[in-house]
Amino acid sequence: MTRSRFAIFTLLAALAGVGLSGTPAVALVSCGATIIADTTLTSSDPVTTTICTSNGISIGADNITLDCGGLTIRGQAVGAGIRLVSGASGATIQNCVVDGFAKGLLLGGAGGTFVLNVVVQNNKDNGVEASSDFNFFQTVVSRKNGGFGLHLSGIGNGTAGAIALQNTKAGFSISGQEADIETSLSISNGNGGFTGNMKSSFFAANIAIGNTGLGFDMATGTVLLPNEYDENKALANTGNGLVVGGTNIDANFDGGGNVGLANGGAIQCEIAAVACQ
Repeated sequence: MTRSRFAIFTLLAALAGVGLSGTPAVALVSCGATIIADTTLTSSDPVTTTICTSNGISIGADNITLDCGGLTIRGQAVGAGIRLVSGASGATIQNCVVDGFAKGLLLGGAGGTFVLNVVVQNNKDNGVEASSDFNFFQTVVSRKNGGFGLHLSGIGNGTAGAIALQNTKAGFSISGQEADIETSLSISNGNGGFTGNMKSSFFAANIAIGNTGLGFDMATGTVLLPNEYDENKALANTGNGLVVGGTNIDANFDGGGNVGLANGGAIQCEIAAVACQ
């Protein structure tokens, strides 16, 4: 019997993975998946309904947006919740909760990642680990992780409105050059609020409060690559308040408004061996 045109069309559509409307079939995202196109998770995706035994999601191409839609990706203290593969750059990661992996966000690759409205919590090691350049973290909360809240190295990494809360190590560990750390909070972390060794970097309107150890423990910049500190506050930390090392004020510039108050150590606020202005 000769097939009807409708039957042939239906068969071809099925083989092509499309419905009669011509809409491509959408593959579900499972634990361990590598995405290479913009992806918005739903409650139908297995990665949001199961506990991952290795990595959660890997981003494997440039300029990919991963939107978790407010859903949670959970792990078993192994792998990374969300990671960039080697060579990937320009990703956007937003509206995610990453819970219970070895590391929450692992951002290597070529860098240039924008992270927005993300919570990383209960991970065995660092909540956020970014070893690449020019990553930016806005309204990111990293809490109750076994390592640092945010561990940033490389060139040009920045934060705005990031919060590190009750992590085992320091809230923020920052190294490299040209960092821009602003309006971020480090609260009740186990080994200091903000620590690091930076050059040619800017720290403004950050607050360290109630941390075990120093509020700010920053190593020196250089005359050619100076750091600037404006309107930062260290409050009620068990060690010193805000301490920036070195003795050359041209390598570590006090832009004013820095304050240390009610800290347990002898130094409340000192930049380049000079009391804060």
